[in-house]
Amino acid sequence: MSAQVKEEDLSSDLLWGVDGEGGIAEFLNITPEKAYYLIRTHKLRGIRKFGHRTIVGSKSELRRQFKAIE
Repeated sequence: MSAQVKEEDLSSDLLWGVDGEGGIAEFLNITPEKAYYLIRTHKLRGIRKFGHRTIVGSKSELRRQFKAIE
């Protein structure tokens, strides 16, 4: 597998931001307020902050986390 293919896989796995189209809240089908709360209380794994406001989440990590709950 080439490095470019791995980068494409990674970029398609990332969720940028909490609210808005394609954000973490939409992916989890919850309100942005609930998503911010879960992030702030460290209840969601796979979420990272870059800089002051940019929040990035991993779809695959969130799927694994919620599959374990079911």
